Amino acid sequence: SWMVMINSVDWYSASRELRPGGLRWVARGLLLLTIAQLALGAHLRHALPTWRPSLFTAFVRSHLLLAFLISFRGFAGLFIVYRRLFRPHEALRSPIWCLVCLVLVQVTLGLGTWVANYGLPWQEVNEFLANYTIAGRGFWESMVINGHHATGSLLIVCSLWLLCRVERRSLADRFVRRASSLELSDARTGQPGIAGTGSS
Repeated sequence: SWMVMINSVDWYSASRELRPGGLRWVARGLLLLTIAQLALGAHLRHALPTWRPSLFTAFVRSHLLLAFLISFRGFAGLFIVYRRLFRPHEALRSPIWCLVCLVLVQVTLGLGTWVANYGLPWQEVNEFLANYTIAGRGFWESMVINGHHATGSLLIVCSLWLLCRVERRSLADRFVRRASSLELSDARTGQPGIAGTGSS
């Protein structure tokens, strides 16, 4: 995915007038959280029968906590890209919108996965629903569970997509500021510019 993004048209035509600010940390956090969430979900999918109930509960709660953090950061990023500073940079909206939509789909599939694996949790509330038990995974149960894991992978792709677009503009901005500072320093000292030469 990263190779595709750095060879895209956007990578070469990115604006150099962006101050990423908090959006950079939102994007970085989303990538780390989505990777951790996928790994945690894989552990839950392959939970061993020898696990203690307390260990399984801890994994489930951690999975839910990461889901909340990813959702919060996703909607925070959506809010940020529509602020006045980011409005001219419409290229940042596509990845964050895709990510937010996938988060909503993922939450729905997560609920379906729980039902497919463990049945409905409100047995005392509705007697009809309490009689719903799953003897074995059918076609739709398998599709929901596999879709939940596949969407988790797509969340990582969208997070990387957003991060690449944000960091590309951040790097461009950093180089422009560095060049400007070098030109200003040369002007003060009266020395000729060193354009075209690298400096560490």
